[in-house]
Amino acid sequence: MNKIVFLCSGGGGNLKFIDKAIESRWLPEHQIVSVITDRECAAGKYAQERGIPCECPDFSINSQHTLLDVLLFYKPNIVLTTVHRILSDRIVNEFRDCLLNLHYSLLPSFPGIPPSVSGKIGSRSVQAAINYGACLTGATVHHVNKTIDGGKPYVQIALPIHPNDTFGNLMNTVFRAGCIALFIAVNSFDRKLDERNQSMVLQILGRDALVNPGMLLPSGLWSESFWSSIK
Repeated sequence: MNKIVFLCSGGGGNLKFIDKAIESRWLPEHQIVSVITDRECAAGKYAQERGIPCECPDFSINSQHTLLDVLLFYKPNIVLTTVHRILSDRIVNEFRDCLLNLHYSLLPSFPGIPPSVSGKIGSRSVQAAINYGACLTGATVHHVNKTIDGGKPYVQIALPIHPNDTFGNLMNTVFRAGCIALFIAVNSFDRKLDERNQSMVLQILGRDALVNPGMLLPSGLWSESFWSSIK
């Protein structure tokens, strides 16, 4: 069984997605063993409602000792990070081989920078792409290293930006792309690069999306009732 620890900051949409994917037997060899949040938030509340152990330690860059202790206790195979914080060098060094971060852009475009510098954290990168007039956006799941959003991409999904796009409708599409990218990353995490499938094109909310690497996806991912269940 592959143990997943989820680091979260906000609404927990990606957490709910992976949890529902496991519940639906789309990821039968995986289990979320802990949810760690940097604040009181909807993600933590969801974990408690689902009976998933939840911690809310100090995420200050020089005070992540408790966070490290929790990670060492659970010994996860995969650490998924959607938390809006920088991880300490010690945590990155200790868990380098299992840390995956989701970022809402096609890295290296529109990377995040520290929130204290008004960085592109979370959904801000999508608004930044609209403001810039970019032709493409998307989602990147990447390995974590000591450079913010500088780790090697593991899965990327590219989406066109239409001239009449608003932040709301584009973000909804990018969110789904991010969930699908996470699913592919988790499902293929222990495979070598040359064992993963080639790219594919799929439709996300009526928009062509280029996915690399691709894989056969569960039919339930195209059900609107499924996506409504994780809002």
